Formats: sequence, structure tokens, C-alpha cells
Amino acid sequence: MDLKPDYLGNLHRKNMEAAMHLVKESIESSQRIVSIQIDLAKILFKASVDNVKAITSANDPTRALTLRSQHTMATMQTLVDAASEISEIRNTSRAEFSKVVSEMMVSRGYNNK
Repeated sequence: MDLKPDYLGNLHRKNMEAAMHLVKESIESSQRIVSIQIDLAKILFKASVDNVKAITSANDPTRALTLRSQHTMATMQTLVDAASEISEIRNTSRAEFSKVVSEMMVSRGYNNK
């Protein structure tokens, strides 16, 4: 292996580029996840307020119970959708990380043999 300063400098530069790419990907993923969480909080808060108004204006207990059940089902679906979206972001980030690490290993001559 050639350990000349040019080689080491180039290796360091490539490592830093890869690290910066991963940091950028991580920050973007985190921002998308936080945005989903903020939107989710707003949606759930509004739905809860609307549900409380509807339940308090219900004329009979059966209607109130039905409204509560509908709200619970809608809330669960909203949470599942948000979790799915977050999971997709995590999977995309994980795939990008694996791609970068694989490219680094191949460029440095590592293989599975």
C-alpha cells in the first residue's frame, strides 16, 4: 500500500466528503421526522378538540360513545400513517448509509472474499 502524503491526503478528503454526505443526510432525515411529528401533534390536537366539542353536544350516551370510538379509530390510523412515513424515512437513510459505506469499502479495495 502506498502511504505517500498525496495518497493519505486524498484518502482523508474522500473520508471527509463521505462523512459530510452522511451528516447532511442525517440532518435532512431528522428535519423531515420532526416536521411529521409537529404536523401530527397539530392534527391530533385539533381532532381532540373537535371530538370533545362533538361529545359534549351529543344528546345521548350512545352517540357520545360512538363519537369517542370513531375518534379513537381515526387517531390510531393517523398514528399508523405517521409511523409508516417515519419508517420510510429511516429506511431510506439506512440504505443511503449502506451505499456510502459500501462505496468506501470498494474504493479502498475491501471485498467479501
